[in-house]
Amino acid sequence: MKILIVDDDENIRFIFSKVLQDYCIKTATNGLEAFEISISWNPDLILMDIRMPKMSGIEAAIKIKNINKNQKIIGISAYSEIETEHLENNPFTTFLRKPISINQLREEVKKY
Repeated sequence: MKILIVDDDENIRFIFSKVLQDYCIKTATNGLEAFEISISWNPDLILMDIRMPKMSGIEAAIKIKNINKNQKIIGISAYSEIETEHLENNPFTTFLRKPISINQLREEVKKY
């Protein structure tokens, strides 16, 4: 399974990559990179931080879904789900709130 980890925090990318090392992993530091990688690499799952520079996770997820409506994207944020509740067509498959336990991350990924 190919997983794209998108977060502007280097430590989060490192930790998620280590926890999910049994999968084929690529990382991105912002929504713009995530969009570009998702087009060329076609991951099975995207773990997408919500608040990032250059392009937010919400903007990136919407752009990705416009091209691949079946893309599985898990929204991740230290803030509440309220950030995505106002969206008419929420682009996220599900939502996880930071801090995320290692077990919670593994279990969520196993669903896909």
